[in-house]
Parts: sequence; structure tokens; C-alpha cells
Amino acid sequence: MRIQDVFSWTSIITTYVWTCQEDRAIKAFIRMQEAGVSPKKYTFVSTISRVANLARVEWSEQLHAHVLHRGLISLLSVGNFIVTMYAKCGRLASGSKVFHEMSMRDIVSWSTLITGYSQGGYREEAFQFLLWMRRDGPKPNEFSLASVLSVCGSMVMLEQGKQLHAHVLSIDLGFTSMVQSAFVNMHSKCGSIKEAVKIFDVTELSDIISWTTMINGYAEHGFYREAIDLFEKIPRVGLKPDSMTFIGVLIACCHARLVDLGFHYNLMSNDFGINPAKEHYGCMVDLLYQAGRLGEVEDMIKSMPFQ
Repeated sequence: MRIQDVFSWTSIITTYVWTCQEDRAIKAFIRMQEAGVSPKKYTFVSTISRVANLARVEWSEQLHAHVLHRGLISLLSVGNFIVTMYAKCGRLASGSKVFHEMSMRDIVSWSTLITGYSQGGYREEAFQFLLWMRRDGPKPNEFSLASVLSVCGSMVMLEQGKQLHAHVLSIDLGFTSMVQSAFVNMHSKCGSIKEAVKIFDVTELSDIISWTTMINGYAEHGFYREAIDLFEKIPRVGLKPDSMTFIGVLIACCHARLVDLGFHYNLMSNDFGINPAKEHYGCMVDLLYQAGRLGEVEDMIKSMPFQ
């Protein structure tokens, strides 16, 4: 092209983003400026979204500085992407600083930071932002609530999880699949299996994540037969088990010392196009060890395609 304007450069950058060629997207962004073409808001949004997924701190800081220099930080979409970028890089303090400086915030702004703190294990900060959001911000959505419920489960905070459960029901968000799965996961991780089963049974959970969560909950707390029975029901409801589902049922077989059944499920995973990962091999090694078949343990370890 004789003339390469901001629209053509942005199209190239966006194409690289869509086709997961992150390095080329960033290099095109740099070449664009070297050619004397100034990026627009939508160019930054395309580039920042890619850097966020790459989670590279040095690029995050450079892009942030560039946005400030161009005077675009006040735009809501750009500010949200900067917060997302820092959250995915684990730079939550930087993300929080940008969040506090934003003149406008929407549900994306709040949910991004709450999710970032939740996934980073900062439970107090996640709860504090959720409380602040309830008081001064928009109505929480399923993503922010599911993130905090996940923290309750991983940190075994049953009482806080119950309070959040009550709040979710009061704002009519307790019937989405994502939140229901988060409830099951939270109660399972906290050892409240009866409550998890009650939620699972009375709600129509139609995705494999919910079923896998319940299977893992059973397996982790000694309800091995229940985990296996639930796994056997999956094809009957029209669902397809994924790699995490097989890990859950293999853990159940391991603890119940059902070696032959474990081998059956391990072979069965091939029928669903699942390549065994380290976790699957770990379950099988543990299963053979529990049965005292140490020779086969050694053979399996030697044949693993991993170190």
C-alpha cells in the first residue's frame, strides 16, 4: 500500500491478535509509530488486550506510559484494559492504582480487579472491593461473584461463603450456571458436601464443569462410590467428560483402590480425544502403588512422555 494509515495498521494488529501471533502484533504496533502513524483508542485496545494475555510486565508498563502520554487513560475502555493487563501480570497494586484514578468505572472495571485479587489469593482485598462495589458501584455480576466464591472455597471460608450465598440469592443472580457451579465448588472445598449435593440436585446444572466440580468434591472427601456413580451418569445426560473430569474419577478409584476400574477409565479417556497429562499419570502411578504393583509403577514412570 502506498499509504498506510491508522486504520490499516490497526487492521494488521487486530489480525495478529485474532490469530494468536502476539509478538507480531506488538512489533506491528512499534513499526506503526516508527512510521509516524499515531495510534487511536481502538489501536490501543487491540494491543493492550494481547499484552494482557501475554502477561509481560515490561510491555505492560511501556503501554501504560504510552497511554498516559497520549492522554487516553481517561477513556473507560482503555482504562479497563490497563487494569486487566496489570491484573493478569500479577501487578495488582498497579492495577488498583489505575482503578482508583479512573474518573468512570463500570462492571468490567470492578469485576476485573475483584477477579484479579481473588485469583491471586488476596481474599481480604477481594472481599473489600466486593463490599465497596455493593455500596458505591454497579450491581455485581456473575463473574465477580463466582470469583469471590472461588476464594471462599480455596481458603475454606464457609461462613463468608454462606453470607455471599445469601446475598447472591437476594439479588436474583443465584440461578446462572456459573454461580451455581461456584456454589457447589465452594461448599465442596469447605467440606460441606451435603449442602453441595443439595444445590447440585435442586438446580439444573447442564455443563460439564458443574458435574466435574461435584465429582471432585465427592472424591476429595471420601465419597468414592458417589463420585464414580455420578461419573457414570454423565453420558446419559448428554454431556462429554473433559480431562479434569477424568482426574476426579481417577482420584476416586485411587482412594477406593479400584485398580481395574481406574485402568478402564484411563483407557476410556482416549475415546474422548483426551491426551493424558501429568496429573492423569500421577493418578495412575498412585493407583498402582496402592495396589502394591511396584514393577508396573516403574514401567509407567519410564514410559511417561514427561520428565
